[in-house]
Amino acid sequence: MNIDDILEKATDPCTPPEELHQIYIQHKTRGYKRQVIEAIGSNPNTSTELLEYFFTQEPNMADVVFNNFVMPLLLLENPLLVTNWFIQHHNSIFRYNKLLSIELQEIALKTERIEIYVHLAQCKNTAPSILESIAKRININKYAKTNSSIITNILKHPNAPESITNLRFQII
Repeated sequence: MNIDDILEKATDPCTPPEELHQIYIQHKTRGYKRQVIEAIGSNPNTSTELLEYFFTQEPNMADVVFNNFVMPLLLLENPLLVTNWFIQHHNSIFRYNKLLSIELQEIALKTERIEIYVHLAQCKNTAPSILESIAKRININKYAKTNSSIITNILKHPNAPESITNLRFQII
């Protein structure tokens, strides 16, 4: 089977989920791995388990998975699906996904988890509105040591809006 045949099978919405998983297993170490993963990650017939794995463990696949046509149905069934992925796998998501869409940044922000705020403050592509929201939400007294790191990252962030410099941070 050549790469064109593999990609055709991987993008075909009639390919059963088990076969999509097998295609991934067979081709995950090949030079064309990225093409195969993107094809499977955008296939609406891919299992939720494999989508979660791609979202959380494969570099820069979070947005591909999030834009899969099946995601609105999965979120209708479980509105906290992606939020839970962020909570459970935030270290690998932020390690592997250098660019997250504004929609995914907003979902990460809604987790209201300090460890996720740290990741967002460290990401170079975090939107100004997200940085501003983090700056307004953090509880200085509860997480003083962690928040000083967040505040420093936000204030030095290339996307930091001017409104952040007007906030008065009181680090205890």
